[in-house]
Amino acid sequence: MRRAGRTVAAYDQTSSRGFPADSAMRGRRGEQVGPKTTLEGELVAWVLQAMDGTRTITQLERAVLERFGSRFAQSEDAVNLLRKTAETFTRQAPDVR
Repeated sequence: MRRAGRTVAAYDQTSSRGFPADSAMRGRRGEQVGPKTTLEGELVAWVLQAMDGTRTITQLERAVLERFGSRFAQSEDAVNLLRKTAETFTRQAPDVR
């Protein structure tokens, strides 16, 4: 985008540079190298499956600590990721009056 002859913003929407690939994947272009989920990704996937409307956040927190708490440096990090995931992906009930 240009204003008064100056570039104020530039966008590259056709590039794959933003694709999350580690150095091992970049170095093996001819080989089949599949990405592997991180611990955080594993927790988020579990949380998304578990958020089926049958458990409260408190129950999900307990389950996350039981399943993932010891795998994080700080067990509170697992709970924080649960909360962030729930805030991001929770469908809000319509306001019924």
